[in-house]
Amino acid sequence: MKLVGLLVAAIHLMGIGFLSGNYPLQNTDILLPTVGAESGYIIENPPPIDSICLVFPGVDYGDQASSPQNYVNAKHITNVMVGSYYFPVVIWETGSAWGSQSLFSYWDDMFNFWSYPDSFTSNNGIDTGRPAICSDSKGNLHFCWHQGGNPDDYEIFYTRAILDTSAGVIQYTVERPAQFISATNGEEEQFPAMAIYGDTLIMVVFNVGSIQSEKAIGYNYSTDGGNTWVGRDIVYDHGGIIPGSWQLLSIGTDPNTEDMWVASNFDMSGDGSMDILAHHWAAATNTWSTETVANATSMHPYAIPALVVDYSSTPHIIFQENHTNTGGLTGLTVFYASGPFGQLYYTYRLGANNWLAPMKIMLPLNTARNYCSGHPSAGIATDNTVYFSTTLPESASAVDTSAYGNFNVHYAEISPYTGALSYGGQVSSIPPSNDSTNTIYPHITYYVPLGSQVPAGMHGPGITWCQMVNNFQPADVYYTHSDTLVPVEETKTISSPSPIKLYQNYPNPAREKTMIRFTVPNNNNISLNIYDISGRLVKTLANGIPGAGSYFVVWDGKNEEGKEVPGGIYLYTLRAGAYTETRKILLIN
Repeated sequence: MKLVGLLVAAIHLMGIGFLSGNYPLQNTDILLPTVGAESGYIIENPPPIDSICLVFPGVDYGDQASSPQNYVNAKHITNVMVGSYYFPVVIWETGSAWGSQSLFSYWDDMFNFWSYPDSFTSNNGIDTGRPAICSDSKGNLHFCWHQGGNPDDYEIFYTRAILDTSAGVIQYTVERPAQFISATNGEEEQFPAMAIYGDTLIMVVFNVGSIQSEKAIGYNYSTDGGNTWVGRDIVYDHGGIIPGSWQLLSIGTDPNTEDMWVASNFDMSGDGSMDILAHHWAAATNTWSTETVANATSMHPYAIPALVVDYSSTPHIIFQENHTNTGGLTGLTVFYASGPFGQLYYTYRLGANNWLAPMKIMLPLNTARNYCSGHPSAGIATDNTVYFSTTLPESASAVDTSAYGNFNVHYAEISPYTGALSYGGQVSSIPPSNDSTNTIYPHITYYVPLGSQVPAGMHGPGITWCQMVNNFQPADVYYTHSDTLVPVEETKTISSPSPIKLYQNYPNPAREKTMIRFTVPNNNNISLNIYDISGRLVKTLANGIPGAGSYFVVWDGKNEEGKEVPGGIYLYTLRAGAYTETRKILLIN
């Protein structure tokens, strides 16, 4: 076996062979995930599939029970999948240092970093907040939020960011000005949530009325991808002030129809304790109906619902039984580290006006810690598995439901219709000794991809959250990718080869040296070459038959003559038999 111009040390499954050349090509095990720094700051900003990422540090927003990612009923995270591109996008709101704008950042797999934040509100100092995000199959981003400074003060706005990859890089252009999609009617309209069906139907729901004086649930929708809007209307009108608090709507679309489901919480039964409600929109008739999902049976209110709709058109809801003893009609009990807290429950719809009796969710941790679960967020996989994220304290007391130590993010999955729980573990990495730092309001992607739907290693949910020291700003925004908790493909025997795969170089952008990793399943004749953007060969890194295994090679930024090449975008191509894959490097001199 021989590689031209390359010294190779290859470790095979069945033995070791030595090859000749100038640079080392090394066999390597699969890289394991790493955790974040205990300080809460990660210098390298590593790829999402490899470890916890610091998306952006030092956001000047957040305080007791608040966060730049308020609140998890409205998704602050989405995945974009179009062509060969697959990446997460995260949003958050800011304080005066950023003009109270709301921002977004996406993971750039070509350059291996989170993009510098861009505003989708451009509000010139007028308060914006409580945003939501969705993406369509073209990779375009859709945003909604509430914004002050209007005749009725807070109103609902919408805009899009259009994806352009024609230059070979990810570029977004935000459409401005934003569209006003609620109404000037003497009432504030706040706390929107949004869902999208296909590329055309966009539904936004929101509260009508000021906080704790809400009178109705409003909505507006577009049938042409956000170009025009049908007009603001009403989902549910209580005929007076809706009894309850922390009324945060959660929305999901039926993947088989254009119908929508919305979850809410208020005292429907009139017994002084909040219930969980579901509102169904029939797309064919543009009509809404309301069902009672769960009646609270004590003075502990049901609240903070997270709704998803599975691929059998069945809605599922995870909600919280809050520990307040006031019924929750004037406020929910909160921890200043995690927001509203309580015991989580799960239910799903059995039929018309018929929902499963709520099942208690108990993670395999100390029981008292489960009683202190923070605001849940839910996602749905194509096998109908329900994923959720929440916060839990390091320890808690069963006597007084007090929480101690720091709060970390945890996630789990629920098997559809059975309620069987699989615990995914702790997601964030704050050590027990650091009890002044806490996570708050984790968001999980609504759609959880499985198997061949996405690139290798990317199945499973993405999760974003914020961390604050002593529960005050500045806050740091984080992201991580978590694996699925049950097998999504057949288990391979140890002798089965891995597929051919070319990985993104690291680091990227590259200075002086960068590592390129690839996998070949058998004795393929392979070549790995560097090209400039015009397609001219710059450097041959590998050429020959290395044998089955995973390898990496280091490029030092030089051409075949040993001269340093100018900075810029370069291409590297792996060829193995009929397989060809090309990726991009940004070289910085």
